[in-house]
Amino acid sequence: MLWAAVLLLQEGKGTGQLSGRQRFSVGRVDRLSAEIADRGPFLVADASPNRRRDIYVQWLGETPEVGWLAFSALAPEQTERDCFLVWRRPSKMFEDPCTGETFGPKGEGLEQFPVEVEEGRLFVDLE
Repeated sequence: MLWAAVLLLQEGKGTGQLSGRQRFSVGRVDRLSAEIADRGPFLVADASPNRRRDIYVQWLGETPEVGWLAFSALAPEQTERDCFLVWRRPSKMFEDPCTGETFGPKGEGLEQFPVEVEEGRLFVDLE
């Protein structure tokens, strides 16, 4: 997960602020899809002073160009950053470690963010 945050900061020209940008590049879909297939969805923690846009990036596609999702890393009404959702590989569910509430692999019930693939890169729109 740390690699995703480092990658994001590098792609963002070193600003380290997700909330200040409407749309950001997460990285190359071929690399990201391979990583998610191996380790599961990854958390991109918001490094901005507001820290209000922590997201998970998920891939459920047949090819690296399709099947991308981005959604909140916190359950609705949850504000504690100690309560980031946790991916449970055996059940293929996200779990809120503070309440035990679960969410499906597509982030059903969580705030969703639009994604686009352009020229082999994944972009997420936070606005």
